[in-house]
Amino acid sequence: RPTKAGTTYTPSLEATLARVKELIADMMDVEPENIPEEVPLFDVEHAVDGLEMDSLDSLKLAVALAEEYNLDPAVEIDYSQVRTVREIAEYVQGLLQPEADPPLAEASGGEP
Repeated sequence: RPTKAGTTYTPSLEATLARVKELIADMMDVEPENIPEEVPLFDVEHAVDGLEMDSLDSLKLAVALAEEYNLDPAVEIDYSQVRTVREIAEYVQGLLQPEADPPLAEASGGEP
């Protein structure tokens, strides 16, 4: 697991996806292998059955992810932009990536 102590280890997207599925499976009382990557977290479209998560489930997931990956608990997940299991995993991956180097102009004092 990554830690705040400055470790550079970042799990692969597939590892993060598997762990997100496990966390959701524990919450929703289903088997992780029965959760497709592209399944909607919420039933937003009547034509597609989602996981039927509610606002309490989404909060529990955010807390579980913060604990699992040592994320800042103040970081809120924008569920209007993150709608599927895979998107949650990709979002977490983005939070775990080491910060990028500053743009070249900033690094050289702003000179072009």
